Amino acid sequence: MTAKELLLGIDIGGTFTDFMLFDPSSKKMRFMKILTTPEDYSKGVMEGIQILSDSEGVVTSDIKSVIHGNTIGINTVIEGKGAKTGLITTSGFEDILLIGRQTRPRIYDWRIGRPSPLVPGYLRKGLQERINYQGEVLTPLNSEKVIEIIKHFQKNQVESIAVCLLHSYANSNHESTIQKIVEREIPESYVSVSSELLPEFREFERMSTTVINSYIGPVISKYLDLMDLKLKEKGVNQLLVMEADGSLTSISDAVKRAVCTIESGPAGGVLAAAYIGQRVGRRNVVSFDMGGTTAKCSIVIDSQPQITTMYEVSPLEQGERLVRGTGYPIKTPVIDLVEVGAGGGSIAWIDAGGALRVGPHSAGANPGPACYGRGGKNVTITDANLILGRIDPNYFLGGEMQLDLAASNRVLENFVNDLGLNKLEVAEGILSVVNSIMARGVKYVTTEQGIDVKDFSLIAFGGAAPVQVVDLAEIVGLTEIIIPPSPGVLSAFGFLVADLAHNYVKTSYSLCSETGWDEVEKIYSTLEERGKTQLERDNIPVKDMRIIKSLDMRYIGQSHELNVSVTGIEAIEKALLRFHEVHERYYGYSMTKEEVAIVNYRLVALGVRSKPEMKSFDKLSEDTSQAIKGERRVHFGEEGWVKCRVYDRELLRYGNVVRGPCIVEEWDTTTVVNNGYSGSIDNYGNIILTRGGNR
Repeated sequence: MTAKELLLGIDIGGTFTDFMLFDPSSKKMRFMKILTTPEDYSKGVMEGIQILSDSEGVVTSDIKSVIHGNTIGINTVIEGKGAKTGLITTSGFEDILLIGRQTRPRIYDWRIGRPSPLVPGYLRKGLQERINYQGEVLTPLNSEKVIEIIKHFQKNQVESIAVCLLHSYANSNHESTIQKIVEREIPESYVSVSSELLPEFREFERMSTTVINSYIGPVISKYLDLMDLKLKEKGVNQLLVMEADGSLTSISDAVKRAVCTIESGPAGGVLAAAYIGQRVGRRNVVSFDMGGTTAKCSIVIDSQPQITTMYEVSPLEQGERLVRGTGYPIKTPVIDLVEVGAGGGSIAWIDAGGALRVGPHSAGANPGPACYGRGGKNVTITDANLILGRIDPNYFLGGEMQLDLAASNRVLENFVNDLGLNKLEVAEGILSVVNSIMARGVKYVTTEQGIDVKDFSLIAFGGAAPVQVVDLAEIVGLTEIIIPPSPGVLSAFGFLVADLAHNYVKTSYSLCSETGWDEVEKIYSTLEERGKTQLERDNIPVKDMRIIKSLDMRYIGQSHELNVSVTGIEAIEKALLRFHEVHERYYGYSMTKEEVAIVNYRLVALGVRSKPEMKSFDKLSEDTSQAIKGERRVHFGEEGWVKCRVYDRELLRYGNVVRGPCIVEEWDTTTVVNNGYSGSIDNYGNIILTRGGNR
């Protein structure tokens, strides 16, 4: 591998931390997984880097960049372990976090509530100041009152402060003044101001986003600063952070905009699915990522991950479903995905009515499933798969980690004692339950959004996904499954195909019929100048800079907007036509004679980075004899125990075809091919699974 050119993607999950090392000159990729160290995430990262460097014969200073994604931000919110936060807002609006939109998620279900605000009432303080929606000052800011509030925060040991004033998106002067006073009086505190973070209308979502940023900011800052220090000690000088919209950013920006990293780990997987789908000619794909703790589902249309600017952190669960409208809203760009508590470590249990349930609680990395031999006492998905013969106890992580089949059998025996069923029935039942949970996730992002899955291929990755994916595809009606090479570490690979980006938004309401191009260009010019200046600071060459513009638009009288792209000098006319088309696609109708309003101007300043190229191989015959490892018995539901051929994926070549029932093993996962399915190996080494044959 070539010195000073290596790229390393690192994905910290709830159970495993994944590493993907790429050499741009030779196009070689090397990967590994180690158990996550939740007591100190950086410890596991540095251990993994050292092991990988030693095994590849390189020194850590040969690594040019580390690209990193994690779930630390979202876990901080879920576990309630963020910084003690104070809120400064306009007088009379202190309880916006509690009031929200004055709606109920399910109007007739009294059991469903909303989570308590992250900032308690005694730390939500109002100021006598007022700016209107046009940015005009109605009531000047009283600086002495700001100091009084700061003293109150100091007295109550507040660590972080969020500032969100009414209509600050139109005039940020008051928020900027407060920020300067806070930084002068308590320079050690973390400060978020909404006009910098989200200069966009809708005060509840803007306030919630700003509060979450302050709540997790100190935690993210401490972690990333420590990680950066440890990497620099090893000679690695560039650490980039994945954001939730699938773009990369610097450490300094990630610390300031911590809320943008809230789902950074899963974003890498969706990027990788889009990249692979495009390479193999599948522009529409369902991304399915099943790891040790959760399963994530998302869709890619025309090779583009779908982005939303309305996301909920930690929504409440009812049964096996997440209830929209019960979490903490954030309004920064996020890849639109749904996450369910169904991973390899998800725990099986019996509810009060005697029904078998699985998840959302997970055994995590410590103690992990019973078969890990680390003291786990509960039956998990991994234990069930091991008992059913789907996983080889001697070939987990390529044989580097031995699984304890006897331990799995012991915890399952204890579990079934009161059920009146045998172990195999319960193990199969556990897999059926978890497949149903994951199917609901896939349906939520497809059929429930009016999308016909027949037009989509399913790309499955994560260490647990290939084991379950054929059963899942049968439930949801997907007819083609793609298992990429090294699927267990694909999210880390996704970090390597990401570009650096900065998002900007400006709220400026106007009717399309009354908006001229000069006015549009003036707003975009200001945003573009800011974006290019930031890219220059990031050392992005001019030739690699891209500017992407879009508008949030709606019909008069509507409450929410649709985003449409903007190109060329005829932007308004083209955007108007595109808006009607998008509205038709989403809602089944359009009103071409109705007036349309522009609400927000959006701009993305993109710094294009070179991408790893997937290796292409020469085609051989269908003969797979060179890859046969042997046979073993696998239990398939009503079929019972079936003798299955076992293949070594490393030895399968382009043109080879495997026919189910069979098992395909590789270092980081196992693919279970059910009876009636066949899998062809394509020129990139992907396994293309279809029922009965290959399309």
